[in-house]
Amino acid sequence: MYECMQGETWDAIAWRELGDVRHTPALMDANRDKLGVQIFSGGEELTMPTVESGRVISKAPWEE
Repeated sequence: MYECMQGETWDAIAWRELGDVRHTPALMDANRDKLGVQIFSGGEELTMPTVESGRVISKAPWEE
């Protein structure tokens, strides 16, 4: 689990915690109940997916 800080975004969390913004879709997929959030207010808990370094799991929802 990861506790969001105020002002964080999906891509910033993916970059900092998973090592690459290309893992943003995997992060979002693991937290489908929070897909309506663009900027976190802080304190929300996210499930962190398991990802492989350098491998893009899927396209972001806005790319489909």
